[in-house]
Amino acid sequence: MNTQTPNCRHCITTNTIRHGYTAKGKQRYRCRDCGRCFVENPASAAYDPARKEEILRAYHERASLRAISRILAFHATPLPAGSNYNRLCLKTI
Repeated sequence: MNTQTPNCRHCITTNTIRHGYTAKGKQRYRCRDCGRCFVENPASAAYDPARKEEILRAYHERASLRAISRILAFHATPLPAGSNYNRLCLKTI
C-alpha cells in the first residue's frame, strides 16, 4: 500500500496529510506547516473554447451579461459597484 502524500504546492514541504475529498471525488490534502488545502492534480475551471466563443458571440450582439448568463446558463461573477463590469466579467470567461 502506497501511503506517500504529495508535497504542498504552496510551501513545498512534505508534511501533508489526507483531508477528505472534493465534490468531484478527488483526494484533498492539507499541509501541516502552512495549513492550506490542495488537490494533487487540479482540473481546469475554465470554459471550453466552444462555450467561450458562444458567450462572446452573444455579448457582441449587444445582449447584456445578465441576459446572456440567464439564457446560456453560465455564472457571471458579481463585481463591486464602480468597476468596469463588462471588461472584468469577460476576463473571467
